[in-house]
Amino acid sequence: MIQKDEQHFQKWISLPFALALVGFLFPLLTFSCSEKVIAEPNAYELAIGLDLEKELGEEEKQVVENMKKENPKAFEKDPLQLQSMPVLYGIMAAILIAGGFAFISPVGSLVLGIASLTGLWFFIYRLTDLVKQSQFSFITVEPHVGAYCVSMLLIIGISISIAFLIRPLLHKNKK
Repeated sequence: MIQKDEQHFQKWISLPFALALVGFLFPLLTFSCSEKVIAEPNAYELAIGLDLEKELGEEEKQVVENMKKENPKAFEKDPLQLQSMPVLYGIMAAILIAGGFAFISPVGSLVLGIASLTGLWFFIYRLTDLVKQSQFSFITVEPHVGAYCVSMLLIIGISISIAFLIRPLLHKNKK
């Protein structure tokens, strides 16, 4: 049976997971062209889709226009539009459920926290790889502050879950 101080400690497990969802409001990725930032969308913007052409500055728009004139067929098939990325909804749902599991089972928080962290960085790696392999290889994609913020909060949530799980073992060894 969980003692009162353990119940209080268990409630704190959900805090980093809740803050991680807020951390998705920070820019998740940086899209750059010729070392100039084109867009810095957050996870919610990426989840619903983003038109990078609307984010371009005047100089970048001119570069894209020149490219369209040189190779118009390339832009017919694949405009500078990022489709919605529902995988981010899955990552966000896993983080939300991980926070909920904190009140039921810290093991669930631990597992979903690790899955969310792994899923987030696999998504970032895969997206950067896809952009490099596309016809828009001149655009570079890099993680931004949101990715690091969410990752750190997930690591804190995972650590607290582990601490809660091993705490009874430590008390048992002291006796």
